Parts: sequence; C-alpha cells; structure tokens
Amino acid sequence: MLASVTVIGNMGKDVEVRNTSAGARVASFSLAVSRYEKGGKKTMWVNVVCWDEKKIDLLQSYTSKGSKLYVRGDLSIREYNAKDGSTKTATEVVIGKFGGELGLLDRKSESDTGPAKTSQDSGDDIPF
Repeated sequence: MLASVTVIGNMGKDVEVRNTSAGARVASFSLAVSRYEKGGKKTMWVNVVCWDEKKIDLLQSYTSKGSKLYVRGDLSIREYNAKDGSTKTATEVVIGKFGGELGLLDRKSESDTGPAKTSQDSGDDIPF
C-alpha cells in the first residue's frame, strides 16, 4: 500500500535535530501550507520528520524559519502517550532514509549570487 504526500509550504520555525538512543539523527519541522477558499485564506500546519542524513545536513545549512520547501514523503499516523497520561495522535509526513524528496524553493537574493560576471570574466566561449 502507498500513502504518499506532497506539500509545499513555509517553515514555521528552524529545524530541530536530535539524536535517537540508537545513535541516528532525526530532524523535525512544521510547514505552513496555505490555500485559498471561498471564505479566504486557510492555513494548515503539517509536521515533517526527516531520517535522511544528507537531507538533514541540507536543512541545517540552508533553511530557517520562513524558508519555502517542497516535501514528498510517506503519511504516518501514530499514537503516543502524553505527559499527562492521555493518548494522543500525531499525523506526520516522513522522509525516510531511502525515500522521499526535499526541495528548497526560495530564490537566492542578489547578495547570495556573488558578483555579476562580465564578458571579460569568461575566457572560454562555447559556440552553440
């Protein structure tokens, strides 16, 4: 069976990375996913969990609160015991170690692109 989810949204806060008792790293963050309906703009918060080391490094290096991301992963619904003893349900999009996708959708600002190249900078002209 397949329960794949694709979302595009903005990070609600910086990514949180922690180590499990087995020594693996796991990252978690939430995305604000907005859509427009007849009554106006509706925002839904989607929790994302990432187990892929390379994607975790990417998240730590290039994202922060407000970053726009594309995420594709497996839908996970799990139950856990809260501190007060009650049973809670968590719905998450999970990017596994060998599956799922993560894309950075923010545009680079002019300060990130470096100096503009001039015709003198390119010594190798490639004819097309």
